[in-house]
Amino acid sequence: MIQNNKQELYQICRSNIYKYYLSEIPKWKQDDKRNEILDRLSEELNYVDCDEMFSLYLAVYFTLRDCHLTETYLSTRGAIGNSIIPYLLGITGIDPIQYGLDYHFFYKKKKTPQDIYL
Repeated sequence: MIQNNKQELYQICRSNIYKYYLSEIPKWKQDDKRNEILDRLSEELNYVDCDEMFSLYLAVYFTLRDCHLTETYLSTRGAIGNSIIPYLLGITGIDPIQYGLDYHFFYKKKKTPQDIYL
């Protein structure tokens, strides 16, 4: 069982910020962008604050990671692209910040786990 799902989810997402956002940005602009991303990530995690949703994200993340390691390819679909959390986990390739997507659309009801289709 995964202990402290919110903290683990935050750490995985935070560790991927450079990969998904900062690698293409000049170093002198990275602090502002990092703060923007961390603010959005914290805002979403605090909005969701539902252990079932954190568990779902982690289960999908680990499933996709294992599939990639064994060269079994899957894709996701649905409103999941509106959230920065699955983007930073590599669950979706849609950058919600680039496209100005509102994560509230994905979380239909606050603190209610939503579907992620594989």
